[in-house]
Amino acid sequence: MAEPSRLGALGLGITAAAGALWWGAMAAFPEARRFFRSADVPDAAFFSFAAADVPLFVGGNAIAAWMLWRRSQSPWTERVVWLAFGCTLYPTLHTLAETFRNDGATWAASMSMLSATALVSLVAWATRQGGKTFTPSADRSVVAHLLRTLLYSAFFWGTFLGLAPWLLVRMEADLGIPQLPVVPWTVCAGLAAPAVILNLAAGVTMARIGRGTPLPQDTARRLVVAGPYRVVRNPMALSGCTMVVLVGVAVRSPSVVTAGVAAAVAWHTLARPPEEADLLARFGEPYRRYQQEVPLWRLRWPPVPRQE
Repeated sequence: MAEPSRLGALGLGITAAAGALWWGAMAAFPEARRFFRSADVPDAAFFSFAAADVPLFVGGNAIAAWMLWRRSQSPWTERVVWLAFGCTLYPTLHTLAETFRNDGATWAASMSMLSATALVSLVAWATRQGGKTFTPSADRSVVAHLLRTLLYSAFFWGTFLGLAPWLLVRMEADLGIPQLPVVPWTVCAGLAAPAVILNLAAGVTMARIGRGTPLPQDTARRLVVAGPYRVVRNPMALSGCTMVVLVGVAVRSPSVVTAGVAAAVAWHTLARPPEEADLLARFGEPYRRYQQEVPLWRLRWPPVPRQE
């Protein structure tokens, strides 16, 4: 497997190249601009943004990628990577503001920049942690862990249950993608309620018993076999993907439903193996027994005995 610094360099390099190719595509294909700019923004104003975007976003990510690829030990490497994150976040906030201003007409710009920001932020955080994907949380009070967990949950709920579905629905309307059959909101809400409860209960249990949060970079210090973790191995992934699918059903969006299913597949194939390897390395045989006793995607009944 490639080293974390090389993987980070590859991610930043792809981001820089995509930014450069995007500006080239905007110049070559005028008909595509309508997905990325408001109707009241003239070409001159649209392309004037390239004066900042190309050197800062494209150039910043390219320089950071080069430093990571060289495995530079300079303290400037981390600083440059975080500067690249800032140079990515700024146009993201700008495009989001424009998208909200014009009722979602520039959905493609926001979706592209949100994807870039997510990737660069992961690389920046991994660089800060010395290339480690999973880092146990600092020794804080239970209240501090709870507050951080609730903050992270609010961010992810707002992003994946609110912002992302709104952008996808707007995309479908622009592209003429057929909607799903109508399902009453009451049915969707009734089906979503157990997933919401499961998600919240898992976060609280992770903070209170595990002394950590759901984020890999701030993960639990202790093995958690309590609450929802007694009946399913990863209640956060199960409930989160279920909620996204049900939001898609409620808003009649095939793209949102597909995104929820794709997230489950991506978590199972990409995120789960390194997470389980980290847990096995840190907790050893107790976690191995837990793996054998508690299913990953289906609920076990009766629950396994609680462990503190």
